[in-house]
Amino acid sequence: MTWLPLADSGVSFVLDGSTDVAIIGSTVQTTVDGVAFDPDWSLVLGDGSVDYSVRITPLPYTSIGQGFGEGPSSFRFTRADSSTADVVNGDAGETADEFIPNPVTGTGRKIDYFPGTGSETSRNESWQMLVEIEDVAPPAETCQELGRVTRAYASAYDRTRIHRSRLAPNEKRCLIAAFNGAIPLGRTITRAEWRLDRTYSVTMSAGSIEGRDVRVMIQARNRGISPIRCEATLDNGEIYVQLFEIEVVDGPYFGDAQLAAGPAVIVVDA
Repeated sequence: MTWLPLADSGVSFVLDGSTDVAIIGSTVQTTVDGVAFDPDWSLVLGDGSVDYSVRITPLPYTSIGQGFGEGPSSFRFTRADSSTADVVNGDAGETADEFIPNPVTGTGRKIDYFPGTGSETSRNESWQMLVEIEDVAPPAETCQELGRVTRAYASAYDRTRIHRSRLAPNEKRCLIAAFNGAIPLGRTITRAEWRLDRTYSVTMSAGSIEGRDVRVMIQARNRGISPIRCEATLDNGEIYVQLFEIEVVDGPYFGDAQLAAGPAVIVVDA
């Protein structure tokens, strides 16, 4: 299982809660010097209609009871079907220096954090909490791409984003449009179409559909820049587009044989 920091996951979010709480990068934290009184927060993921697997790691964590019998602090995960699951700090004493269990994992569209409350008061707290989203890998891969050079994570909220890649001369690898974070839960890709604007710099071959990923093999041919468009047709007829820009950088060719131009269009049906 791979976890991506929230800011790198491609999932949009809205934070609400106490004025003493803010999110910096992927970390929700108290913003006051010392401890904050009753620093609750709520995090809605995406448009609030899709469940995500979430891991929250309280880093420095201090929760101080005020002596009026308030309970332990807790997280609540709310799913798209409105069901909920709570994770409670097992230490309900006067002072807690860590959240137990730590880290906290759950599934939902919304996460709430509640400082422990009692009949008369709430707890004073100071903490930083790293929020991560599970990176859902395709069920099978025809090629392995360890980084993001030629793997685009399509966003549901920035549909005009262009993924730019730079390749060395003669390099051959698969170009991937990962639509998992862009299309609704339960939708499937039935057809994919790759279009290469100019065949001079890059050649295409071997298109495929792997779950909610669409792939095509590319090879750097000549120095220059080639725009590529990937169209994914869903089972309900919607069409999602991911744009690429592939730059073949300058460099020695070592007497490499000239590659054929290859097709400008590749269409694959699931």
